[in-house]
Amino acid sequence: MKIPEIDLYLIAPEIVITAFGFLVLLLDVFLPRAQKKGYLGVVSLVGIFLAFLYTWPQMGSAKSGFEGMFISDGYALFFKIIFLIISFLTVLVSIGYIQREGIAFGNIMP
Repeated sequence: MKIPEIDLYLIAPEIVITAFGFLVLLLDVFLPRAQKKGYLGVVSLVGIFLAFLYTWPQMGSAKSGFEGMFISDGYALFFKIIFLIISFLTVLVSIGYIQREGIAFGNIMP
């Protein structure tokens, strides 16, 4: 079964968010604690920004993919953009909070 390119393009923002989520988890596990200062937040911000770049060109007309199981219309794009903006601002604020409070980055072992 071959998936048409237009179908993958419609879910590109979700693919980018998923890939960067896995990347942040792997970096958190494999990087030493000294190298994690703020880098995980920056990687998250880059992933959210790339997802936004893939979402922006989809504006304009309704498209469906995967034989009608996935629809990308104005309503869906509005909420994608809202959630991406909220995610970006949340990660941006949390970077300073984590550094200010000295909270451990995922691992609880000192």
